[in-house]
Amino acid sequence: MAAAVDRALGGAPAASTPALAAGVGDTVEPAPISVPVTAQPAAIASNFDAAKVLVTVPIPPSGAPDIVGAFRFICAAGQLRYDDPVVFPGQPDKSHLHQFYGNESADAYSTFASLRTTGESTCVNKLNRSAYWMPAILDGRGNVARPDFVSIYYSACPPAIRGASSAGRPASTCPAACTSCSATTW
Repeated sequence: MAAAVDRALGGAPAASTPALAAGVGDTVEPAPISVPVTAQPAAIASNFDAAKVLVTVPIPPSGAPDIVGAFRFICAAGQLRYDDPVVFPGQPDKSHLHQFYGNESADAYSTFASLRTTGESTCVNKLNRSAYWMPAILDGRGNVARPDFVSIYYSACPPAIRGASSAGRPASTCPAACTSCSATTW
């Protein structure tokens, strides 16, 4: 095939026109794509004075009976917004109604930097400026049913349950290595 293309092009090498060199059923290897490596973004320091809320206590000798390797915290319900900073970033009022927890300044314009540097927290641990949200729950009359609090946790899956369902989710949603999973419950 390549020789026929060379003759048709007047002796030009077939490699200079890969689209013409492939016939029906031929396999064409794409040219490698060069992707530039970008530098990591600069660290964004928090302007929160942790010394005001941290208490020095001795570290317990064991996490028993918690074998999961998790940390948990309680957050009160915060603002209600028709925003979703992940699905519709920078587009307020484009989503269904969400109940937010954690950072009280979270909205459609939230970024890592804005959450790190602004907003108070509805969580018991005021150091947690993360933002959490879920669809707002409505009662039969269309009123928002706000929970008193949510318990948010992050955990490492112990070897005994790797591959098993985590927090009611199918096993396929937890990574094979199962280094961490998160869920929100109320």
